[in-house]
Amino acid sequence: MPIRILIIAARTSIHESSQDLKQFLSEKEEFEIIGTATSGQEGIEIAKTNQLDVVLLNINITDMAALEVLPLIKVLQPNSRCIFISMASDPTILRQARILGADNFLSEPMLPDNIINTINHVLKNNKGIN
Repeated sequence: MPIRILIIAARTSIHESSQDLKQFLSEKEEFEIIGTATSGQEGIEIAKTNQLDVVLLNINITDMAALEVLPLIKVLQPNSRCIFISMASDPTILRQARILGADNFLSEPMLPDNIINTINHVLKNNKGIN
């Protein structure tokens, strides 16, 4: 059974890289992209109606703070893993995301091997962050 993934990223240049990410992951047999959302609310709606294994959540979404979306996703999908994506690694935000349930982090630009390794890591481990 493929790993079911939701990508949440704003309509910006980051979203374009998320579209590249969607295309890259779609080409791999082990992954199924359940949806891509350009807002936190859209991501929440997708999470309400689909079973997810991994949520790739870009910190720069516009309608809601990613830190608000994260706990809502975790309530809707308690067994899913959430990977935060960010261009900057602000330690305060990353610490707060960890407290709210983020399982791991990816920094942009993302290398294909890092993406796959991070997804596999969070799925194999109960908690992806040490």
